[in-house]
Amino acid sequence: MKKHKLLITKYDFRKYYFHSYYHMQTRLISFMRLYMGPVLVMVSLYLYYEDLGLSNFIIAFSAAFGFVYTMKPFITFMASGIKDEKIEFAIDGDTLIFKDRLNEAEIDLQKNILQENRKYYFIRLDNGQTLFFPKDKLNEEQADSLYNALNKADTE
Repeated sequence: MKKHKLLITKYDFRKYYFHSYYHMQTRLISFMRLYMGPVLVMVSLYLYYEDLGLSNFIIAFSAAFGFVYTMKPFITFMASGIKDEKIEFAIDGDTLIFKDRLNEAEIDLQKNILQENRKYYFIRLDNGQTLFFPKDKLNEEQADSLYNALNKADTE
């Protein structure tokens, strides 16, 4: 069992957050997150300039809601206070041993399934957190270790 070291920067967290917010959902939710806010702002502006007799409060509320809905991922990320993180991980059979600056954990890969997409390997934990490993940050040995664990889980 070889320990692998990886530095995940604030930039990596931001890329993963935006990718998961917009693309790792159902198509309907992804579509709504991408387009609902700007469309709501445009409809509000249309209603304001056409003067169809609607209350200005309703128009202003819908414009503000559309703006906040559009900016939500940026606001959430800026408020989170994420810092660069050095992690160590090793895969021993069906267990991922994960260590960051605060704690060390053993994660059962039978219970918490390792998954991958185009850009990341990730594990959604029981407590709602997600561990992610950017593929572009992994060297060949680290990527092989995760890939083998992923394929082992698929064959069982």
